[in-house]
Amino acid sequence: MAVVLGNRAKMSTSTTGTGTITLGSALSGYQTFAQAGITNGQTVRYAIEDGTNFEIGSGVFTSSGTTLTRSVTESSNSDNAINLSGSGEVFITASAADIFVNDGATSLTTTGVITGGTVEATSDTAAGDNAAMGYTSAEGLILTGQGSTNDITIKNDADTAVISIPTGGTNVDFVGSIDVANVGISTGVIDLKNGGSQSVVKFYCEASNAHYAQIQAPAHGSFSGDVTLTLPATTDTIAGIAATQTFTNKTLTAPKIADGGFIADANGNELVVFQTTGSAVNQLEITNNASGSNPILAATGGDTNIGIALTPKGTGEIVIAAGNLNYGGTAVTTTGAEINLIDGDTSRGTTAVASGDGILINDAGTMRMTNVDTVSTYFSSHSVGGGNIVTTGALNSGSITSGFGAIDNGSSNITTTGVGTFASLDISGDIDVDGTTNLDAVDIDGAVQLDATLTVGVDDTGYDVKFFGDTASAFMQWDASADDLILGGAAGLIVPEGQLTIASTAMTSSAADLNQLDGEVAKTAGKESIYVPATAMYPSTTNPCSDLTQVETTALRPDLKVLDFADGADDFAQFSVAFPKSWNEGTVTFQPFWTVTGTNTGTVAWQLAGVAITSDESINTAFGTQVATTALAFSGTSNDLMVSAESGAVTIAGSPAAADMCFFQINRDISADTQTGDARLLGVKLLFTTDAANDA
Repeated sequence: MAVVLGNRAKMSTSTTGTGTITLGSALSGYQTFAQAGITNGQTVRYAIEDGTNFEIGSGVFTSSGTTLTRSVTESSNSDNAINLSGSGEVFITASAADIFVNDGATSLTTTGVITGGTVEATSDTAAGDNAAMGYTSAEGLILTGQGSTNDITIKNDADTAVISIPTGGTNVDFVGSIDVANVGISTGVIDLKNGGSQSVVKFYCEASNAHYAQIQAPAHGSFSGDVTLTLPATTDTIAGIAATQTFTNKTLTAPKIADGGFIADANGNELVVFQTTGSAVNQLEITNNASGSNPILAATGGDTNIGIALTPKGTGEIVIAAGNLNYGGTAVTTTGAEINLIDGDTSRGTTAVASGDGILINDAGTMRMTNVDTVSTYFSSHSVGGGNIVTTGALNSGSITSGFGAIDNGSSNITTTGVGTFASLDISGDIDVDGTTNLDAVDIDGAVQLDATLTVGVDDTGYDVKFFGDTASAFMQWDASADDLILGGAAGLIVPEGQLTIASTAMTSSAADLNQLDGEVAKTAGKESIYVPATAMYPSTTNPCSDLTQVETTALRPDLKVLDFADGADDFAQFSVAFPKSWNEGTVTFQPFWTVTGTNTGTVAWQLAGVAITSDESINTAFGTQVATTALAFSGTSNDLMVSAESGAVTIAGSPAAADMCFFQINRDISADTQTGDARLLGVKLLFTTDAANDA
């Protein structure tokens, strides 16, 4: 802090001791500090005279109260503050540290700090100068110094070196980073920022900087985050996207080729074109092989069985050179013309069949060659219908008599447009009747599949239909005479929920809902509540709320029985509950009912904790974790009823069991509310869950 001086400022002080001085009035012929131009908060150089004692120092002047602090630089008390008697005199003066002394030669010496506008050097420095500033017309400003570690050190306002020139050296060391117009250089890092365009680095050629190669950052919209480009650790050339370059010995682990992309030949023509399929899981696999073995083109992928489809274009063909087809290790010597003979569309020739000619047959799944002589011998020794094969032609007339025997035509159809008359008909397979079937009596032992409507009787003339169950006397019957559907014996009716309609009105009640109509069902298990009024509570011994208070709102209107909880600290009250046996011994929630006798609209928050005590167990047990309600703002109308939102789950400490006594402690959480008045608790609704309909 710079020290200021004032002219002819000298004041009395009645202060005693060594502390801050309270200034009195100006002495005769002198001014007060304020009259001398000293303003509030300025530091002045002062001197104190008190009898033979003196003190010189600097202090901060305060215009309000007119005081002066004391920071002693020299005194008659071993340079410590003198013990004032109450009759001291204080005046502003300059000390030796404030005055520059001219030695009469070329130096100006001071023990203080030189503060001013501009310091101008006019001559050069010399070797050996410890700390000198000079100037020449050629070199401009010159800083010269010498030290054991550095010749020159530049520090920041934290007295930390940031730039230094080592002793006798020519290098400049920067402790932190170098920031020059958006270019930052720190240890191992160069930050190249910009003023609104993409950053670039230009590398110029050796011929008078005639050309350059430029590295440029991507545009902002191309980034999804910071990226790192790692250069290869060998002497190499960086490949470009648009450049035509040759890659040698490069491993591509998962290259992606666009739909319709291709591999070109040396002339740039398409060699292999790649097409894509959405959600593809199957693909080709190409494997080379060792000497003497064939390269492999295989199918692989997510499916278990994958084929390979070779699809020519238009009328093009898949061409295999003659003699180059091998199936399962066996060379295929058949010509294409021979294979075409299997095609059913191949024209038949007129080549005569001669003894010894071959025939291709299926021998138990294996195709083999035999000759016509072998086939002729087989058919001549086998019969059809009891006789040898003969040529009869079409059977256009006559009849098949009983002596004909069984007719077995295999899987072929027998078709007639007339009527078939049978003494009995035994059908072991399916029967398909497209027209009307008139059956006088039917005994069906197997399953019947009806794909159309089954109608029994006609309108105004009905027949009984009866279905029996596996249980004796259990049946369902349509009684045509009474027009009733009857369930008999142990037969029951099961209707899916929501599928029962009575007189066009859909029944939405569930079975459980309908059971409520049964006089034997009193209630069902679920969520229930108990209200505990303030009259059933009592202030805790430690940090209690107020005693139970009766508050009259208006004469002969509802009076309030309340416990008051102040806003200065967390107050506590307690109560106990013996839950019904049907309680599931789980967590509970609570909902406070409260009011404020006042108009402040600040919020109120409540906390509850509980502990379960079993018979023959110590009641001296800590409560569980406190759970708070959401703070609720008061309406601002005195004695309005406020009902806080239901809290979260309160876990009751101990091991809750049936017949336990549960103790609860409730408090106002002033750290979470802003109400300045007393919060008046009317009662608490406890909500719990039952797992039985009653306590039986």
